[in-house]
Parts: sequence; structure tokens; C-alpha cells
Amino acid sequence: MSAFDFEEQRIKQEITRFDAKRVLLQMPQGLKPQATRIAKIVEDYGAVPIISSDPCYGACDIAETDAASLGVDLIVHFGHARIIKEEKTPTLYVEAYANIQIETAVTQALPLLAAYRNIGLATSIQHIKTIDIAKQILTEAGKVVFIGNMGQMD
Repeated sequence: MSAFDFEEQRIKQEITRFDAKRVLLQMPQGLKPQATRIAKIVEDYGAVPIISSDPCYGACDIAETDAASLGVDLIVHFGHARIIKEEKTPTLYVEAYANIQIETAVTQALPLLAAYRNIGLATSIQHIKTIDIAKQILTEAGKVVFIGNMGQMD
């Protein structure tokens, strides 16, 4: 099992939906070691994968200019949540949730937090599915936990 959920089935569905022949894979540096594995999945599904080697600084940094110059039918953008309502090139956002257990790490951090009663939690999109687990552990340890607005884009 990969450390991240790359939603391979969803990628395949979008290739079919857009009848994509050329697919640009865009991801931040930390996820790039998985790029060739994902490219193989795209290739096995009948499309030509193109891996962007440019750095990626977030969901506002979609490689639309590259996609246009390469004649790409679909961009698959990894590691960020969608914030742009409409792109020039169809874009699939794969948030790449981490497949990890956090209970031990949060429990081991409790002694470092002993002097603090109020704790604010923030996370990247990869760990958003585990933030409630962290909050529960901290709350059970007597902490008052604050999590900001995690609203969805309209």
C-alpha cells in the first residue's frame, strides 16, 4: 500500500470521461517519487502520461500553459484541493490523503504539550481526514482544541 491515496480508479474514470489521449501529471516535490507509478497507470489505461518536472506551489499553480503547449486533454493535479472554479484544461484534483495512523505520534507529543491548555490544530490536505482523531486524543488529555474553518469551496 502506498503512503498516499492517489485515487487510481478516479483517474481512470476521468481519462474515460474526457476521452483523454494526453494526460499531464502535476505534483509537489514530496509526491514526485510516485510519478512514474502513476504514469504507468495512465499509460495502461491508453493515454500518454506527461510528468511535469516543474515545481508546484499549490492549487493556484495549475500547469495550464504547459498543458496548452503540449496538447494535453486532462491535467491530474496531486496534493492540493481545488480552489479555481474553472480551468482552461479539464483538471482533476487528487488530494492524495495520507494512509497513516497518527494515534501514537499524537500521544507521544502530549508531554511536549504539558504546559499548554489551549491547542490549535492545522494541517495540510493530506492529513485532513485524521484531524478529528488528533482532536479527540488531545481533548481526552484535557486540552481545549481549536480547529479553524474547514469549509468547502462553493
